[in-house]
Amino acid sequence: MPLEDLGRLVLAKRNKSGLGIRGAAKEIGISHATLARVEKGFLPDLENYEKIRRWLGIQGEQAPPTSRKSTFDGKRPPHPLPRLRWQE
Repeated sequence: MPLEDLGRLVLAKRNKSGLGIRGAAKEIGISHATLARVEKGFLPDLENYEKIRRWLGIQGEQAPPTSRKSTFDGKRPPHPLPRLRWQE
């Protein structure tokens, strides 16, 4: 299951079971605010991902799979980012 589908799957199960966001969050064991963010497409931390995955009944790996490829190659950028300064 690609991580991008997590919010859609949660919303579908919640609607199918007739649960409100607070009721589903209580069943899962996470805050309703976290569940709302997941439904909007934000990615949860690993602990919350595991709770959501179990609630959805998805067998899976420890680490969440993703269809996106990382562009991080482990090297520092050639020039550091400029420091931001407050303007008064």
